Amino acid sequence: MKSSTMGRFTCFCVLAAVFDTSKQQLIRVMESNFSEIVYSPYFTDKTMFIKYFMREPKHLMVLAPQGFGKSTILSMLQLFLELQADRNGTIIQPNTTQNVSFFERVKIRREEEFYDRHFAQHPVLYLNLKHLVCHSSYLVFGRTFRDMIVRMLLKYKYLLRSRILASRAPQEYYSCFKLLFQSNFNPEHFILMGRRMTRYLSWHFERKCVVLIDGFDAPGTRTLQPGCSYPGMPGTSTDKRILDVVGRFLTALLEGDEFVSHSLSTGVTRIGSTVVYANLTAASALDEPDLAPFFGLTETELRDIAMSRGQLHHLERIALWYGGYRAQGSMKRHFNTRSVMTFFKKGKFKRYWRTPPVMEQLRELFDYDLFGAFLEGALSTGLPAALDKKYMRLNSLKFRGLFAPYYKYSPTDNDLMVQFLLENGYLTPTGVSENFIIGVSSPNLEMKEALQKLLYKEMFFRKKFNISGRVVKDYVEALLNLTGNEAHFRAFLNCTARIFERNFPRNEAELQAPLFIFPTIIEGAFREVKTDYTMEGSTRDVTLTRKKDGVVIILGVRYDRSSALEVLKQVLAYNHQQLLEKSVAVTTTTEKSLSHQPTGRKLIDALREKALKYKSSKDNASMPATIVIGLSVTKTRNYSVSYLCGSKSISNAKTLHLVSGPVS
Repeated sequence: MKSSTMGRFTCFCVLAAVFDTSKQQLIRVMESNFSEIVYSPYFTDKTMFIKYFMREPKHLMVLAPQGFGKSTILSMLQLFLELQADRNGTIIQPNTTQNVSFFERVKIRREEEFYDRHFAQHPVLYLNLKHLVCHSSYLVFGRTFRDMIVRMLLKYKYLLRSRILASRAPQEYYSCFKLLFQSNFNPEHFILMGRRMTRYLSWHFERKCVVLIDGFDAPGTRTLQPGCSYPGMPGTSTDKRILDVVGRFLTALLEGDEFVSHSLSTGVTRIGSTVVYANLTAASALDEPDLAPFFGLTETELRDIAMSRGQLHHLERIALWYGGYRAQGSMKRHFNTRSVMTFFKKGKFKRYWRTPPVMEQLRELFDYDLFGAFLEGALSTGLPAALDKKYMRLNSLKFRGLFAPYYKYSPTDNDLMVQFLLENGYLTPTGVSENFIIGVSSPNLEMKEALQKLLYKEMFFRKKFNISGRVVKDYVEALLNLTGNEAHFRAFLNCTARIFERNFPRNEAELQAPLFIFPTIIEGAFREVKTDYTMEGSTRDVTLTRKKDGVVIILGVRYDRSSALEVLKQVLAYNHQQLLEKSVAVTTTTEKSLSHQPTGRKLIDALREKALKYKSSKDNASMPATIVIGLSVTKTRNYSVSYLCGSKSISNAKTLHLVSGPVS
């Protein structure tokens, strides 16, 4: 693309959320169709973005994490702007189209002059590059690329009867269809199809087109995904051929303004965008005061939705779990809309984020000795990143090198990794210093958990604390063997101290992480591992359900701030109802309906069996239904544990101490 043309492109990186959908009628989280969302009780009116977009001729490129509403914005623009034509290509009057109903009660309808000038008045070309298969082979890619062109042509097949095209380009449009039926895929035949289509539409309707492209970076990222049929370093011949076809197709489509007045392209990361648009000048959308409100739920919008659903009491927890995305230079918070709406639907605070497939290719770089140690600071205290110009414009070749097998990672690559995590929503900017050093941190608990899933593997902790696999296994076995026996708790305390014998944690997060992650390492040991959080965002406790006997273990851990007995009290206060439910589930049998109750001799035998089971459970104090543990560790390496077995009364708690002392 010519440099003069590229100057008209602006890439906006959005680290915030936009209204999204759900699979059910109330809120369609997994859909992106504006026609469905507008009738949802969770609908947030972002229709004034249409006026912002059409204010002047321009090309916008929006980068935002997956599920943050990019496709919804495109759907809204298409439904509002696209003119409707009958089978002969005659324009249908705007007020008679079905799209009118979608915009009857939204903000943009009040802009009478703008509405009359733009509603259903523009030919729109919509392309979704997410449908292209770019990680299999060039042949498969060719088929999907041709399918995309076929869908595009068939939508406007009325152009075959256009008198204007017949006079200006005789048989040209018909020849396009003939190319689609060739047996061999020749990209040269299809690269100019997008530009030809905008020309035909402009000629036929005598007005310029609006182009909408969803997932324009998908080809660039999918050629990096694991499982490609052409393994090796990115930049192989197949890789280059695919990206060359996509790049030339989009360049021809959007170059100049003869047939296209406006375009909006959406994607996730610069890995794909800089491959397609090599000379792209990037800028952050959250630095644009006029644009930022259109992406993500603002605090006011979230409050309005929560109030309408009777969920105002959950606002702080919602902000803790799904908020925290901030515009640079602003204290205003943005919220991940897909996750917020999924919470309203399911009523549970948990991680709804889906790890992008491309992250699998980077998994080795999260090793403790590479990027892992650097990134861990973002989970608690945040960390600086000298992104300045790199944040605004990315060296795509070096970035793609991160995905090459056997890539030798160096500390100078940390900024590239931070950049990648920023664009994918794992991190958010916290401010810019005078020397343009950008502070970054994990925005919320959802993304904190997502980062922990990438970082916290057994080998990560083994390297960090300089321990063997035997130490890890002994700790997990100590949890599996816990009963009412005091010796078992002393063994648990000793195993915990061995983990931190060589390298001691610096804060509570570093103390809790291995103790809560290790139980997940031995497959099949625990039926369920659930972590709960405090309102401050630090880990509160972990609930383990042993697979062998169904015993529930609730473990609370504190670092140099309270005694073990106080920790135990906090766990009890927070989990009293949960403990009650778990205890009942473990110690009682399912009651049958009255119509199936035993009578006579069977009733006597059933009552005797129930009495024997009750006596056995009372006598077998070493096998409780629930074990509650409060663990306290001080900076001077003093370990203490208070515990309850089959009881919720703090007066029955027992406490053990272990003083390991400093390591010589």
